[in-house]
Amino acid sequence: MTSTLRKYLAATLGVAVLLTAEVVPAIAQPAGPSPVEQLRRDTEAIHALGVSVCRPA
Repeated sequence: MTSTLRKYLAATLGVAVLLTAEVVPAIAQPAGPSPVEQLRRDTEAIHALGVSVCRPA
């Protein structure tokens, strides 16, 4: 192999490694909680603060 070809292959491999290092964690991260789950968490947080439910008479 010529020196230029080796440099080209090394650069290509380097770019591929960098792209893989950036893409894989982005795919692996879970999506946020569903709207229902978020509402449940928010409701529990409000109750934890001592706010009670107000119901009309």
